[in-house]
Amino acid sequence: MSIFQESFQSYVDLQLKIREAILKNGNTNNRFGSAELSQNTIIEDETSSTGTSVKVNDIRINPGAFYTNTVERQCTIRLSSGVDIENSSDTAKNWILEAGIPKKEGGQRDGFIHGDRKGNAYGDPTIFSDADDGFGIVPMPGIVDANIRTKSAYGSLREAQINFVCHNRRQLEVLERLYMRPGFMLLLEWQWTPYINNKGKTEKQRKTLSSKNGIFWDDTSTFDQMQKQIHAYKKLTGGNYDGFLGLCKNFSFKATTNGGYECTTEIISTGEILDGLKGKKSGFKIKNELDNELRELDNLEFYLEAIKEYGTEGFTRDEVSGKKEAKTETQVALFEAFQELASAINPKRTRLFEATNDEELSQLNVRYKLNRKNRLRHEQGIPQLISSKNSAALNDYGSNYTYKTSQNFQNELNEINDILDTFIISKGEDITINDNSGVAPNEAKNLNSSRLPSNLGDYGSPKTYVRWDFLAHIMNSFVLEEYKEKEPIAEITWSREIEDGVHDYLNYTTNKVESDPIIKKQTKDEISKSDESNTLDKVPDFPLNNILGMSLDPSKCLFPHQLNQFFGSNQSFTSTLSKGNTAYATNYSIGLIFFSVEYLLELYANERYNEDGSFNKNFKILNFIKKLWEEDTNNTCANSHTFLVHQDKENTSHVRVIDLAYQGNQGLQPDDLYEFNIQDNKTIVRDFNFNSTIPSALASTMAIVAQDPRSIGDVESVTVDSLNKDLTSRFSAFNNVYDYSDSSYEARQKKEKELRTNAQRLYAHNLETLTGIYNEEKSPNTLSVSAANKLYQSVVDAVDFLQARYPLTNTADSRDFRLNGEVLGGVLRKKIKSPKSAIIPLKFTCLLDGIGGIIIGNVFRVNKNRLPLGYQGKDVAFIVHAESQTITSGQDWTTEISGQLILLDVETEKDASPGIVISPGNPDIIYVPGDPVSPTPNADKLREALQRFGSYFTEKDNEISNAGDISEEMAAITVSILSEIYLIGGQNGFLQQIEITGGNDLAHASSTSSRHAKGNAIDFVLTPRSKYKITSNNGRFSSEYNEFASANNEVQYDIDRVESIIQGFVGSPSADGDIRYLNEYNYPTRHAEAVHFHMSYQVGGAEGGPTGFGRRQNKTGFGLTGSIDNLTLSQQRYNDFSNSTLPTPLPLYDDYGYIPLEASKFYRTNGKYEIDYNWYQEMLNNPNWPHPNSNNSPNGNGQIPLQVEETY
Repeated sequence: MSIFQESFQSYVDLQLKIREAILKNGNTNNRFGSAELSQNTIIEDETSSTGTSVKVNDIRINPGAFYTNTVERQCTIRLSSGVDIENSSDTAKNWILEAGIPKKEGGQRDGFIHGDRKGNAYGDPTIFSDADDGFGIVPMPGIVDANIRTKSAYGSLREAQINFVCHNRRQLEVLERLYMRPGFMLLLEWQWTPYINNKGKTEKQRKTLSSKNGIFWDDTSTFDQMQKQIHAYKKLTGGNYDGFLGLCKNFSFKATTNGGYECTTEIISTGEILDGLKGKKSGFKIKNELDNELRELDNLEFYLEAIKEYGTEGFTRDEVSGKKEAKTETQVALFEAFQELASAINPKRTRLFEATNDEELSQLNVRYKLNRKNRLRHEQGIPQLISSKNSAALNDYGSNYTYKTSQNFQNELNEINDILDTFIISKGEDITINDNSGVAPNEAKNLNSSRLPSNLGDYGSPKTYVRWDFLAHIMNSFVLEEYKEKEPIAEITWSREIEDGVHDYLNYTTNKVESDPIIKKQTKDEISKSDESNTLDKVPDFPLNNILGMSLDPSKCLFPHQLNQFFGSNQSFTSTLSKGNTAYATNYSIGLIFFSVEYLLELYANERYNEDGSFNKNFKILNFIKKLWEEDTNNTCANSHTFLVHQDKENTSHVRVIDLAYQGNQGLQPDDLYEFNIQDNKTIVRDFNFNSTIPSALASTMAIVAQDPRSIGDVESVTVDSLNKDLTSRFSAFNNVYDYSDSSYEARQKKEKELRTNAQRLYAHNLETLTGIYNEEKSPNTLSVSAANKLYQSVVDAVDFLQARYPLTNTADSRDFRLNGEVLGGVLRKKIKSPKSAIIPLKFTCLLDGIGGIIIGNVFRVNKNRLPLGYQGKDVAFIVHAESQTITSGQDWTTEISGQLILLDVETEKDASPGIVISPGNPDIIYVPGDPVSPTPNADKLREALQRFGSYFTEKDNEISNAGDISEEMAAITVSILSEIYLIGGQNGFLQQIEITGGNDLAHASSTSSRHAKGNAIDFVLTPRSKYKITSNNGRFSSEYNEFASANNEVQYDIDRVESIIQGFVGSPSADGDIRYLNEYNYPTRHAEAVHFHMSYQVGGAEGGPTGFGRRQNKTGFGLTGSIDNLTLSQQRYNDFSNSTLPTPLPLYDDYGYIPLEASKFYRTNGKYEIDYNWYQEMLNNPNWPHPNSNNSPNGNGQIPLQVEETY
């Protein structure tokens, strides 16, 4: 996991809130009264050994708490020595340093009482304060002050400096032996006394590991036990206690004019001793391959040689094919080491075979390898490929030994392999890529069968690999120096304890894309245009996440998430690797990373030996580990991870590997974090500062992003853009990156194609390197390490670029991405979703009353009202990257923490379709060359339909969309109504001509309330216009009522016929009242300027409906008794005609204000008026659409011809 994963520990969070409540109460009430804290924090119950939780509500704080926290309390400090003098701890117990030295029996000393002065602060002969040296009586020695701080970035080491005084040479001699001897253990503890605990009670008892019978004096105690006790005391006291177990690193003392000495001791955490360890050298020897002479090896090198010798499934490809003579010699020492490794995992196992000499062992091992490899081939149905020459020679081995001997050896190695199988990938072992496709082993040949051997049965892992947790276990058990049996001075860990007996493996950053994109195989277009050099046509679909953050150099290491070898989802391990406890790991766990044994031996030799083969005297085991992780492993993954050798502050003897790369998807939200209220009368912050220290590289990034937002792509620029949201440069010409353009669409399209191709190349490279087809002439997919790194970086850059922009499509069926009706395919997002957030070097430092338990990597917030305006977002937080504790001579204790700014992944600020890097849909359609998607695709589809109708239906100029696109719903409604008019009219000689005069047009653009401006309205007129002349009001248009007269009333009948068809759709139950219309020929609105029909769509609303019905709007039968609105009228007519309940003949007007039925005789009674949203695909598929002979009419029922109600 990233170390940046949580807010302050629950006991720290609660203690800080209690301190705030005490100050708040003291400011507003009686300072000697009680305070109440309503708190819903979950804290662990200290009385429970199982780590169960209790819920704390309404903590009532003791009266006088304000006085305790502001006046009464003082910090006590205590330094105890781990030095025994003459095999006794008595001297150390009697010379514990505090502000002075406690009495032997405990408690504070007296002052100037006469007598023997034993137990006095002055003149006590037991602590050499008497006058025997001729200088008179002197005070007891004591600590002056102390400072404890993290030594390096992210708290990888912790150190302390303690200043103390003594008053004569005899005191110095004792203190020098106890506290100024480098390499010896010292215990520093400090605590508020009294203090207010997390239950609101006053607590006066001091906690210490060095009490009379404390764990510190027990010589059977381990570093781990003492570290756990320190942590338990911190939790029990709510952080009012802290302690530091470390080693004396350095010291100094200076004589003063009064005969005393000013002394300083420096303590370093036990983990730093790893920097001085060289590793054990137990005298192991093996034969030199060059001259067969014995040479001595360090323990680590020796055990790696043992894994290399026996970590194999059989002979190499060259050996089985006869190209190379098979290696047949092995050695007893290495075999015994291999047995010892198995016993380290399973101490209860019984050895089934004891090697006696090298010759016997070599021959038995050859026989075992042959049998094992043959058995594995047989199980997989793979033919034997060993040459006849080598087969005859190798089969002779082991023939001189009894069956029982051979069988015992075979059983022993089988058992060892079973035990070590999860920790070692053997050379030659079948290994498969994690592509989630279920591809069986050895199917790499599917990539390019013409270039690879016909049978891949002999292709397996090219190297022998050992898992990191097992390698660390080997170093802890056999390599690192010990302070007692099986207890190394410093220990390498790979997990953390989450509760008693349960551990979690530390994980590395996943680099996952949240949308979990699938890289589709090559498209038909790509394959058809490729030549014989195309080696990617057989790459299957695979998840992009499986190649992100992987190792690109299998000669060094393999990451578990790129393998299908052992791990799928979460796995549970129970072994001595976690000291007999259960440890939970995932396929992103650092402990499960595999390292090539051949590479480890080469790296170790480069660090351990000089060029002439002599030992390097400056060699340190820590340098080897740092080179392994901080340089080589980071480089193998193109620095997509930032591995760091780090010291655990909670257990300073533990060194671990962490991934510094911060992930924003850890789930932390602002409410999860403790918030400091600075510049407030209840603040617990004594002092603070907020400053920026931006390096030149990041400053350049910030300047580029500000001036050219098009450059946004990588993590740093994305984070900077998030910080600069709502800010643009006045002088930049590229601030329109948030608007659609052809170039932005084409850039996204090009980048997606580039990502797919490069990801497929990496997949092929990964598969071939894992299956052993590595750096061979006939394997064009295998890349050099530098080429793979370069290719991977292009993939990462493409992912960052694409995540910062909207996809090309909404769904697999659409051709464009729309948000609220606006086309945004390829447009830069205003709220960018990134899987990682860069750490911005803006620092916040604050000084608090002393508290223990704040850990490097904790995340916190600062009251936004006290931060500069640009940093007041909900997503702004800080990571603790340094902390220090200071105890002064005045017994004050302060804690200083420094935090760097990061941006949280705040859920409420997520954009639509976040994290999409591959647009949904068919690649053959999305990536075909051609014009970019139009910004008005729905209007364009409607125009295509008008062309299919011929000359009957037209558009005036570009009025449908000259201010923006219309909605998909409005296009479907318009086409459905026009199709109905076209089909029914065509059957009955009613070929009405229509012209669309408005949509999302410029005339309506300024009206934000208009449905036109939202793309949800269409206006049209009946043509030719000259036919439809107003006969009322002297032929002038009236905004109240208009009449149309002609021979046989034909003009009004045309209007009524069109209106009756519109009513069928408006009144249909499937419309649910969301489709509306206005007949602005007869009954215009007061805003109308000319006659026309108006159709619109909106979920809910009042247009043309009962709630919007007014005197001059939507009245059918205006001025007549019983007039109703259009929506109700349409629903009534639909129901009446569908149920055939109308009387015949009908009166001129009925109670509803119906117009004569004859005028609406084309209103269907046997069909449903439903909008067909699949009309566009039907139109594309049917060349006859929408002719009556069509098999797919767009009105939805496909029944041709349609029956018409004819009632007179």
